[in-house]
This record gives sequence, C-alpha cells and structure tokens, in this order.
Amino acid sequence: MKAYKKSAILLIVSLLLTAVPISSRAEEKTMQLTIEEAIQLGIQNSIQLKMVKNQIDISSVGKTRAREINRDLDNGQNAIWDGNAALYRNTDLLRMLESLPPEQLEALGYTPQAIQQMRNSLEQGKQKLDSGEKEFNQALQKVEDRIAQKLGMESSYDVGTYNTKKMLEKMSEVSYDVTQASYDIYKNQIALLIQKSYYDVLKAQKLVQVKEKALERGKKQYEFAKDSYEEGMKAKDDLLLAKLYYQGTQLEYIKSKGELNNALIEFKKNLHIPFDTEVTLTDVLAEKIEIPVLDK
Repeated sequence: MKAYKKSAILLIVSLLLTAVPISSRAEEKTMQLTIEEAIQLGIQNSIQLKMVKNQIDISSVGKTRAREINRDLDNGQNAIWDGNAALYRNTDLLRMLESLPPEQLEALGYTPQAIQQMRNSLEQGKQKLDSGEKEFNQALQKVEDRIAQKLGMESSYDVGTYNTKKMLEKMSEVSYDVTQASYDIYKNQIALLIQKSYYDVLKAQKLVQVKEKALERGKKQYEFAKDSYEEGMKAKDDLLLAKLYYQGTQLEYIKSKGELNNALIEFKKNLHIPFDTEVTLTDVLAEKIEIPVLDK
C-alpha cells in the first residue's frame, strides 16, 4: 500500500514538472509581422510619440490658460473703467453739493458730517482704485515680459492690453499647431525608420541563405578535392585552395549571421519590443499581388 502511494505521488510530481515547460512553451510564441503590422506596432510603442502627445496636451492647456488670462485682463480693465466712471460721477456730485449753501444742503438731507463722510469715501475709493490699477499694470507688464522672453526680445515694450492679449493668444495657438504638426512628422519618421529596418532584416536573411548555399558548395568542393588528393588525382595545391575557399565561405556565413543578428536587434529596438522576442517577417515580394487584366 505504501509503495502504491509513493508511486502515485511520483507520478503527480512528474506530471506537474512536465506541465510547466509545456505551458511556458505555449506562451513563447513567435511574433509574425507584416510591414504594416510592424509600423503600427512601432508607432503604438514609440516613447517619442508619447512625449510629443504629452506636449500637445500641455500646449492645449496653454491655449486654455491664455484664454483665461485674456478674460482676467478684460475683467480687470473693465473693473478699472467702471471704478473710474463711478469715481468721477461721485466727485462731480460732491463738487455740486459743496457749491450749495448750507440751507439747501439741509433741505436735501445732507449734513456737514455726511458731506465729510462722502469726501472720506471718495478718497478711500480713489486710493483703492489707484492700487488696483497699479496691480493690473504690474500683472500686464509680467505678461509682456513673458511674451518678450519667448520672442527673444532684449527688452520688453509697453504694447498695451489689446495687443498683449492678441500676442498671447496667437503664441499659444502657434505653439499648439506646431506641436501637433510635429506629431505627424515624428510619426512619419518612425514609420520610415521601421520600414528601413524591416527591409534590412529581410536583406540580411537573404544574404544568410546565399552564404549558406556558398558554404555548402565550398564544403562539397573541399571534400571532392580531398578525396581526389587521397586518390592521387589532384595535387596538394588544389586541396589547399579548396580548403582556403571553404574556410572563406565559413567566415562569410558567420559574418552574415552576425549582420542578421544586428539587423534584428535594430528592428526590435525601433519597435520597442524585448530583444529575446522571436519574430518572423513576411517577405513583401512573396505576398500575393493582384495582376490586372490587360484586356479590360
């Protein structure tokens, strides 16, 4: 009974051990890619494009921020205009009341204390308005200095509220448009780079096949020369030349394998996929092409 339990346990352990490689081998599938799929995958995995996309989002936020600043400038300027208009109206009213005799002021309900209070209120309002206008001009100057810095000006100029708003809005729009256009430019560059590396891999694979054929031919020639030399049908010089040619084909084959490996590494780097990923590329020339009917 104990021997039966021990054998059952060993069987279960062996099944578990054999199941792990099978599952791992199932996950390690070869990635088969056409040139269109490779370009799409490379664009999808491109870190550079993701950075440009972030810049587009930042530029979009900049456009929104520029509109908010322009709105704040409008509100501040309108508040200053309204405050000045109200101050002038109350100042004219005070001057008119001060020109009236005391009897008429009392008849209108204005006491000397009320007149003095009106003077104090107007003075406080004027001081607040002057302070607000100063802060507005300082904020406007900061915006102008920022614009001058971006435009590369050596000194800032007083361009006015309207021109400042227009320049700020135009700069944010141009920045957004340029960043958005750069996305398409980088996208096309990445597509061309992937396309080139794709063809480089296909070319390296063809060269490996050619060098492999040459290696087989060199091996056969060397074996034939060796057998002929041993039978006394060829001189030793012919054997050495055949051996030298065979060694040359071996070196060329090893070199072509290295170039293929380098091309695959460059291709995987452009696609941003792991270097240990097995890939199989579809030969573009081997794809089915529809031949038009010339009679039609």
